[in-house]
Amino acid sequence: MRPVALAVTTIALLALTACGNNEPADDREPAAAPSSDQPFADTPAPDEPQTAEYEFGDTAETTGSMGAGTLAVTPTTVVYANTATGETPDNDLYAVIVYKAEATGGTVSEAAPIEGGGWKWITPEGQALDWQSGNTDGVAPPGYGSGGDIVGGTFELYTEAFDLAEGWNGDGAKLVYIDGNGATHTWTDIPTEDSGPEVEKLKAGLGQ
Repeated sequence: MRPVALAVTTIALLALTACGNNEPADDREPAAAPSSDQPFADTPAPDEPQTAEYEFGDTAETTGSMGAGTLAVTPTTVVYANTATGETPDNDLYAVIVYKAEATGGTVSEAAPIEGGGWKWITPEGQALDWQSGNTDGVAPPGYGSGGDIVGGTFELYTEAFDLAEGWNGDGAKLVYIDGNGATHTWTDIPTEDSGPEVEKLKAGLGQ
């Protein structure tokens, strides 16, 4: 009879244990709320587009179209003209910039306005002008590149024209290029008269 007694005792103990855990829900202590002092994992802030400033003639290391590749960009020459390649400005005169675009790594192309990149002229008062400001579409002097891919280790000379009102090329005017990463590259001290190594060639191409 001892095995039976042992079994009965074991069952009784299990029953008592189970009853001890069946406390009413209202009598249980609520789970501890998360402490406000507990640190949360740091969430890295999104990368902010970079900005950099140069003097006219300096080289900027920029990112190519759609964030791919590296392009060294150097504005070298500016010419002011009342007419250019048979076009007349809507305002008072054209400012035509020559810039060198060099692929320092692999093949790359410059950022385009359609992706939020490209060139702007900032007037001394702070107004931003781009290729849509005035009549600049037809200003395309021969002898200079017209866009597209630049093979690694080579460079192109490109032009960019702006349609300016009187005084918009005065002291304080700036030239801006926004690259494929959204970084803003700004050149100051733009000459207020024709200046740079490409002046004669550019003037001939503009019909001056």
